Amino acid sequence: MKALVIGCGRVGSTIALNLHNEGWEVTVVDENEDALSRLGESWRGAFVVGHGMDTDLLREAGIEDADAVVAAEAPAHSPDEAWIETARCPSCNECQLINDRMFTYDERKQAYIKDITAGTYRQLVEAAESCQVAIIHPGKPRDPNEPGLAELLERAAPFR
Repeated sequence: MKALVIGCGRVGSTIALNLHNEGWEVTVVDENEDALSRLGESWRGAFVVGHGMDTDLLREAGIEDADAVVAAEAPAHSPDEAWIETARCPSCNECQLINDRMFTYDERKQAYIKDITAGTYRQLVEAAESCQVAIIHPGKPRDPNEPGLAELLERAAPFR
């Protein structure tokens, strides 16, 4: 039996491991290559890096031959929280130039928010505006008393 598991978070990785342990041939799809670590070093199934809604990628992963498909993708980010689409980061370094304590790079040189409290909402908005591929989402401000908040909210709207 063949299974395709889309998403390798807590739920997807648990399902994939259980199916694998029951003798299924399992392929896991996740945007984040680091998610493979959730499956453990002894994982012998397949792992495909990519978006679970990409039909070409799903075909490549074997969806047409799968006896079961499990969609265990994480819920979409809230528009209220600040986040970066790390997997799409081209490593331009612009966000780190704005605040290298708030933004940092993973081992693949892709940005993520390291410490949201290390900077201001203004810096989040400036990073979103300077991002060449529009992958920084500033969310809502943490400090309701930050100067110029009305203008910053307007500027942040396209990135929410």
